[in-house]
Amino acid sequence: MKKLIFSLGILCLFQASSQQPLSLSDAIQIGLQRNYGIRIESGNVEVATNNNTWGEAGRLPTVNLNVQSQNSVRNQQSDNLFFGGQLFPGFELNNQRTYGMTPGVTVTWNIFQGNRAIISKRRLDQLQAESEQNADVVISNTIQSIILGYYVAVLEQRRLGEFQKQLNLSSDKYDYIQTKYDLGGAVTSDMLLEENNYLTDSVLVLNQQLALNNAFRNL
Repeated sequence: MKKLIFSLGILCLFQASSQQPLSLSDAIQIGLQRNYGIRIESGNVEVATNNNTWGEAGRLPTVNLNVQSQNSVRNQQSDNLFFGGQLFPGFELNNQRTYGMTPGVTVTWNIFQGNRAIISKRRLDQLQAESEQNADVVISNTIQSIILGYYVAVLEQRRLGEFQKQLNLSSDKYDYIQTKYDLGGAVTSDMLLEENNYLTDSVLVLNQQLALNNAFRNL
């Protein structure tokens, strides 16, 4: 039982130590690049910026380009033909194709519309500013969450190290008291007490490893 718990603890520590070290700046950079909330808000800012033009507000003329395509396929079959006093079979004209294309341009410009264009442009400015502010809030909240998650993970990792030190101490004490018991220098109650302390510390290490894994996942 002792060897099994100790092996599990070493395995958990090995898995934790095998991870590549991650600095806080790297964690923030990864979060800013991959956070879906930031991506969505960045897209909203881009849309609001593209829409914030005088043309969208209605002050500039609107130009529409269009092209109409006209295509046709014709199949024709004739009656018998007489040529040189001889009878010839009829002829067929299949898959006669005709292609046509007609371009067009339409320009629409509302010259006088009062202050409607100015009001619309101000509204577009407000929408762009709101989108940028929302993006700033999402970025700030994301950075705050990353920093909090990072230091929680660091704290849990340090706690795991302290629990592991306590487990090593309990293991040494348990080995020592077991040796004394084998030589007749300790009673059964002393050995059971140290064994209980060792098992308790082993459980604490495993629970702390679970807490550390959860902190890593949250980060």
